[in-house]
Amino acid sequence: MQQYAVKGNREIPINNEAEKDALVKQGYDIVDENGNLLIAGRGKTVSYEQFSDVQAENEALKKENAALKDKIKKAK
Repeated sequence: MQQYAVKGNREIPINNEAEKDALVKQGYDIVDENGNLLIAGRGKTVSYEQFSDVQAENEALKKENAALKDKIKKAK
């Protein structure tokens, strides 16, 4: 299975593990031939806006999960 290092619009075929490690340290993502992410490159950041959106969604889902578990208990 061929692996590639991807960053921006660059795609580099990987020949060995040492090369893969070096490219990950430079911020390249490692993907397989189908484009599935195998290793995320170092130095990735998420904006605070994205983080707070995900955090709010997480809290809402936790509350919904707790309510559904409560309904299941009452149904039994």
